[in-house]
Amino acid sequence: MNYKSKKTIMKKVILLLTTILTFTSCQKAETTGPSEADKATFARNIKAFENHHVKGFATRMGGNLK
Repeated sequence: MNYKSKKTIMKKVILLLTTILTFTSCQKAETTGPSEADKATFARNIKAFENHHVKGFATRMGGNLK
């Protein structure tokens, strides 16, 4: 086997592995959206942001942001 044939074989093997990994990883992406736990966490984080950052900013600037 010469250098060119080894190089060609390696390219084909890498392409095949990449294709297999791409198809197997894309099959698991069938979700319908965020779970209830994710929604609750998001709502809790938004409330904490409003309480700590937005109210603090309004207090320091002396204005009402709502």
